[in-house]
Amino acid sequence: KRVRRRIAKRGWTIVMEDESCDIGVLKGHLELAGGAPIAPFKTDLAKPGTFDKLPFALKPVPQVAREPYCWWMQCFLYKRAESAWVKDVAKVVFCGDSITQLFGGEAWDESFGSGKYMAVNCGISGDRTENLIFRLMNGALDNTDPKAAVLLIGVNNVCGRPDEPAETTADAVWQCVARIRTAQPKGSKLVLNAIFPCFAKPDDPRRVRVAKVNALLKARLAKLDAESRGNILWLDMTDDFLAPDGTLPKELFPDGLHPSQAGYRKWAARLKPLLDQAL
Repeated sequence: KRVRRRIAKRGWTIVMEDESCDIGVLKGHLELAGGAPIAPFKTDLAKPGTFDKLPFALKPVPQVAREPYCWWMQCFLYKRAESAWVKDVAKVVFCGDSITQLFGGEAWDESFGSGKYMAVNCGISGDRTENLIFRLMNGALDNTDPKAAVLLIGVNNVCGRPDEPAETTADAVWQCVARIRTAQPKGSKLVLNAIFPCFAKPDDPRRVRVAKVNALLKARLAKLDAESRGNILWLDMTDDFLAPDGTLPKELFPDGLHPSQAGYRKWAARLKPLLDQAL
């Protein structure tokens, strides 16, 4: 499946294929375009010998095979390079999974795709916390200068690993917070989003687990010192998205997981005042 993106202001176009892709050519294009050189990847988050003992949510690993020609690695390398190309104009970076990656179309163009934000979207479909940790460890934001960052991650942990404790998911999301904060300039803001409600019924086990993870994240944020708490802004869209009876409207989440354009517009409306604090 072809992935095609263009940065119009710089005139760059890179086409990447799942098959018949010459990684040497791809590597040359990425580095020529301003991306960090493709170096051996870092994977060990903990002390030697303890990596295998980490919960899956905290192991920094690629989503799929580590070969450089796989679709996920190409997408990661492209997004890493794209962040460098728009460094001088992009002041906001979005980090996350498919909910972030699919934030596009008119809702994106009229909110964060232009004007004072000129945001760069670093979401990758299917990512769990461990995949985003891997990307952050391996230069995802190294060539950016974000005045503000937006983080939404964790729903794939909840849906894909039903036995993962809510505490583990929250710990892993917080690891993403810490790594993004390290990459940001001093005094910049991070908008930490509560995981969006998912699936129609309020008693869905996945919805219940999402609520537990969100409660743990909010409690951890409350324990931070005043300066840190002032630079990490909490945004919980649960009440904005749910109907009065607790169901998730199809017009906002057609598949029960990903927002529609109307859903993204609701998110953008709540995000803008928070991002304006940083800009």
